[in-house]
Amino acid sequence: MPTKRFLPLLATLLLAACNQPQASLGTAPASSFPGADQPAPPQVVARQVYEVRFQNIGAPAATSSISAVGGGVTPQTLKDIDDSKLVFTPVTVDTFVVGGKRYIRAIYDVKNNTGAALQHLTFVPIDTDPNPAATAPTTTAPTVGSSYFKSLQRFDGSDTSSRAGDLTPITGRVYSTAAHQDVTDPDATPYAALDTSTLNPVAPAGLIVAGRANSGWRSSVSLANGSSTSITFAVAIANSSAQTDPFNFSLVVAEGDDVLPPSVTGISPNLGLTAGGTVVTVTGTGFTSGTAVKFGNVPASSVTVNSSTSLTATSPASNTTGNADVTVSNSTGSSSVGPADQFDYLAFAEFVVPSAGSFPTGIVGGPDGNLWFTEQTGNKIGRVTPIGTFREFNVPTPDSFPYGVTSGPDGNLWFAQSNGNKIGRVTPTGTVTEFALPTPDSSPTSITRGPDGNLWFTEYNANKIGRVTPGGTVTEFAVPTAGSTPSGIASGPDGNLWFTDSTGNTIGRITPAGLVTVYSIPTAGSMPQGIVRGPDGNLWFAESTGNKIGRITPAGVLTEFVVPTADSQPQDIASGADGNLWFTESAGNKIGRITPAGSIAEFVIPTSGSGAQGITSGPDGNLWFTESTGNKIGVLKR
Repeated sequence: MPTKRFLPLLATLLLAACNQPQASLGTAPASSFPGADQPAPPQVVARQVYEVRFQNIGAPAATSSISAVGGGVTPQTLKDIDDSKLVFTPVTVDTFVVGGKRYIRAIYDVKNNTGAALQHLTFVPIDTDPNPAATAPTTTAPTVGSSYFKSLQRFDGSDTSSRAGDLTPITGRVYSTAAHQDVTDPDATPYAALDTSTLNPVAPAGLIVAGRANSGWRSSVSLANGSSTSITFAVAIANSSAQTDPFNFSLVVAEGDDVLPPSVTGISPNLGLTAGGTVVTVTGTGFTSGTAVKFGNVPASSVTVNSSTSLTATSPASNTTGNADVTVSNSTGSSSVGPADQFDYLAFAEFVVPSAGSFPTGIVGGPDGNLWFTEQTGNKIGRVTPIGTFREFNVPTPDSFPYGVTSGPDGNLWFAQSNGNKIGRVTPTGTVTEFALPTPDSSPTSITRGPDGNLWFTEYNANKIGRVTPGGTVTEFAVPTAGSTPSGIASGPDGNLWFTDSTGNTIGRITPAGLVTVYSIPTAGSMPQGIVRGPDGNLWFAESTGNKIGRITPAGVLTEFVVPTADSQPQDIASGADGNLWFTESAGNKIGRITPAGSIAEFVIPTSGSGAQGITSGPDGNLWFTESTGNKIGVLKR
């Protein structure tokens, strides 16, 4: 429950006024007012009680004044209160009649001299009754019945308390000559729905607070010390008649500073390792000195408040992976949790490949729920379960240097033998079949499942793109760029295949019929490697020597994003289950994540000099990668 801050006693002020001509039209005013149905309204706590007087209503010189009405404090206590800390300056009073209803508004300019910011200055109408337990009569009149009004008088000074039920607090309204009707004053303080269940005003001596409105005049602006804002008190009188309308009346209100708890609107980065230590920038509202931050139920290692809308916090260690809500707390309460505050804890795990010096390279999730990878110098195809159990299968052709691997449309795994000049197929049980390529020494490198149900691959040395059917029939298509070295390949969202040309410094597109189009990369000599279809419908690729991650739309528009670690040599890239792109940094020894908007975060791989190469989103939703020089299979668990 938020704690509220209360304002010092208000001095009694007389408001000089002006008056608009009365109108009598047949258009009825609106029956509801701004804020009347707001979801999850703010909570208001207040103590001081005030009387807002409306005088000479309907006369050429209507006036208004405000005064405190005790609030249970003694005169001696009042002597120590500096009334000048909150200064009310009269602005205007006006009144008019439309369709038998009178509208009145009194506007004050309020200057905050309290020495602190006031978030939302609020006034809530209350009902006061005589205290049956009082031992002495009250010197302050209660409100009439269950209304918020008192001291109702006609022009001749006679009592008109019977009209109290015709008076209603509203958002200020003005008369529109163009529309010939009353309309909401856009500059008025909204009379908005509020949670007033915690309202605790202290009634004047001899009175009790018998009830309170479920709405109040709530300033929408934060009132900094020394600044001013406009407050509009407004009332509607139903069944208006000049002869019987209340000429003078008072509205009793309780006031406070509606201080909302802090909120979190974003965190960056929104993920880090379970070891902790990630410096996170938290944006939101209501951050103050002494603000505390938690990641889940664990306090942040350190917190620095930069402003009321920004702070930095260092993530603590966590025993588990997954999402933790980042909450901000201070004396006004704690931020509510939601999607904007979620921090994703990640953890590395590594598994040593059984064959020493195997140089694992490509990796993919298999149809059996396991991870399959190529062992370039080991000349094997490896399989590892999500819990780290290995099995290896020999490739028949010696020194074939298996490189890229993909899951085929036939339920098998397909791989490219860069030195064996063959495309291999391995069943989930480990049976290997090889298909020779027509072009000698073509050095097939990467392979992917195409939109046509075939397997497509790059021929690095032959300057060609190849296609092999599940039955083993091979077709080759020449790349028109002379001296190009096709490297990575991926199936695009447009029904075509997209590939990287490392030495040609281009991104190529090839249709299933073999028509090739190329697009130049802005960074010269970028050496593009892996490529993948992103969750945003674009193609994303790694620029090894350019040290960038590139994005190309199906229409051929290229954008590049610099990797924060210099000379990191990004190699391969995969589309993650979280809607982001993940890539390996071979020289940087890191796993990087880039959002579709281009924001990059990096995570250091535990094994130094691991030589990270291939990466894939596994069947378990985690990021699996190969460590070529570390001879390990790594996983970044989410």
